[in-house]
Amino acid sequence: MSDRIPASRAAVLAAVLIGGVAGATIGGAVASNVVMPTIMQADKSFKPDVVTVKVGTTISFLNDDIFDHNVFSESRGNEFDSRVQGPGETVEITLHTAGNVRIHCRIHPKMTMAIRVE
Repeated sequence: MSDRIPASRAAVLAAVLIGGVAGATIGGAVASNVVMPTIMQADKSFKPDVVTVKVGTTISFLNDDIFDHNVFSESRGNEFDSRVQGPGETVEITLHTAGNVRIHCRIHPKMTMAIRVE
């Protein structure tokens, strides 16, 4: 009996160990390792205030503050303006275009962050 792992099993094992497979089919089921990045809004700031994501990534903005917040961008190709978020509320934004995206809060003008979309 051989101790070798069949090539198909080795490929699946490698993909699982690396953790980079999103939407791969394993045994007829779709495996998803995609984690939605979460940006916290606290102390009138975005945390973290600089992130890098892939095109098509949905980012969650969680208001973990005692103040209302808003999330908006006027960066070309990734323009959006969320509603007002009360404390504890979340807004999800999908970034569709590669480039540098500057995020702001309309309620707190000094509250900004940068997202690099690759």
